[in-house]
Amino acid sequence: MLLQDQAAGVIMTNSPSIEREILSCAESLRCATQKNDDLLKQELHKFFAELETKRFSAASTDKRLIDAGKATNSDREVVQQIMQEFTDFLGGHWSAEAAKQQQQANRLGAAMLKVAT
Repeated sequence: MLLQDQAAGVIMTNSPSIEREILSCAESLRCATQKNDDLLKQELHKFFAELETKRFSAASTDKRLIDAGKATNSDREVVQQIMQEFTDFLGGHWSAEAAKQQQQANRLGAAMLKVAT
């Protein structure tokens, strides 16, 4: 729901290839939002399937807890759960959420304009 020129500012990676992949996926989602909710749902599910091909670092706190014998979900399971919830929610609510985000951006812009004058 970010503007295209804002997307790169929220990506946290030191890998140029991962950044390009994220931006490409974001563009696919952006295009789907302008078509219809069914296409958006398909795109979101593609990303969920893509998660199955990803490997996660063993450097996270969760992974250390797992290795120490404490019961927690793996990084993959945590990300998978978040993506599933995201896919389920936004697949049916994208238009309303996008409108809400635009209203918030408009209010912020108006407030900043008042401060500037």
